Amino acid sequence: MRPEYVVILDNMAAAKNSLNKPNPALVMLPRIGKLTVTGRKMYNVVLKTTQIQALDIKRQGRVVEAEHFFASPIKELLIMDPSSKSDLTTAAKKYLREMRRIEVDWEAPDAKTGVVWQSMGLLSEARIEIRGGVAWGLWALPPSLMTAVMDPDLFTTLDLNQIAKLETYAAIALYEICSRYRDNPSHVTSKNPTDWWTDALTNTSPVDSKTGLINRREWRKFKSEVVTKAIIEINDVTDLDVDFVDLGRGAKEAQFAVYRKKIESSKVDIPKIREDIADLAVRLDVPLDYIAKLAKEGVEDATLKIALSKLDARVNAAGLDAVENRPAYLRRLIVDSENAAARFQIIKIKPDIEHKSKLELVESPADKRRAQAKDEFLALTRDEQKTWVDIATEILRAGKFLTPTLARKIQDGNWTTGVILSKTLEVFAAATHGKNWLSGSDEIGKPAT
Repeated sequence: MRPEYVVILDNMAAAKNSLNKPNPALVMLPRIGKLTVTGRKMYNVVLKTTQIQALDIKRQGRVVEAEHFFASPIKELLIMDPSSKSDLTTAAKKYLREMRRIEVDWEAPDAKTGVVWQSMGLLSEARIEIRGGVAWGLWALPPSLMTAVMDPDLFTTLDLNQIAKLETYAAIALYEICSRYRDNPSHVTSKNPTDWWTDALTNTSPVDSKTGLINRREWRKFKSEVVTKAIIEINDVTDLDVDFVDLGRGAKEAQFAVYRKKIESSKVDIPKIREDIADLAVRLDVPLDYIAKLAKEGVEDATLKIALSKLDARVNAAGLDAVENRPAYLRRLIVDSENAAARFQIIKIKPDIEHKSKLELVESPADKRRAQAKDEFLALTRDEQKTWVDIATEILRAGKFLTPTLARKIQDGNWTTGVILSKTLEVFAAATHGKNWLSGSDEIGKPAT
């Protein structure tokens, strides 16, 4: 199996409860009010829920209106606070009110242009409603933050399971910042002034509310009393190892070293996925953890390959609506497998040295046609390709599937993979070889009449 798949599979558990947090929202510098440990944990759950619901609305071709409220049962919002089980509604009110009242400066840990959003509340509105006897929390985000959460250009994937283990505010804040650098080749965070680190790891403003003067803890004492303990906590219970970088005595800046913990393979049950199946699943944007789940349920490799190939044909079929939920569609293909064998010829090959039978899937005619159309398209000049890409772009835009990310890729000339290539091949092949180019009514290699 390829190394990149080992990395993906090794992090499956984290992916199930992760948040793609925009880098400019990683550092929260309180200016008014106080954010508690549970409040910060719960806010990450709020952002994750917002991201899921907003992207779902976007996939449906709808627009998130300014007055839209995101919602979740308060039991799910309070998953980070086991102590709230006795009175969920009271606890939810407390934390939602806390998020409404606090104002923070937002900043990326490696920002070069200062504060990104200044004095912005965590939520613009919040309320609790009873629906069918169940208490729900409802909220709206400030517009600028909403835009970043829906389509983050640069983001850090936070493992909320790891954050749930931390018990101090400084440890949570430092873990989120260090997560930004966990795969950095240099294994170090950016250098920032010690005052900046003090503010970033503290849940209250350094400005005295009575005098209006700065009353920040001296770095030497803050480092000893707070930061060192936060590092020990992170190293003891999370998947990261963090330490100070020695910048010399009396340095006015601070920096941290960050490494992923090495997990002993004997302690981790890593699902095994056949490489050809993993390749096809990744190309179709079907999560590998979902493929592993199907395999664990007893779905055989041959059945998975057939279903993925049928999904591939459906996704790339011209003139059909987009498949919104590909994992669900894949499961339906597996369940409804009565005609699967009719489309593919399965043959047994000789047992290997361990006397285990293997299965090999013969490439379907549709696979061959699609591959040939791709070769023909890629053989065109860039200018010729751009003509077809422009047509496909307009189709995506008309169907409201042209996201800002896709638009940027097209503008940068990155159209030889993913959704852009699939739609372009549909347009190119249909115009060149006829509308039935994939089904076989028209023969690839002969111009359409």
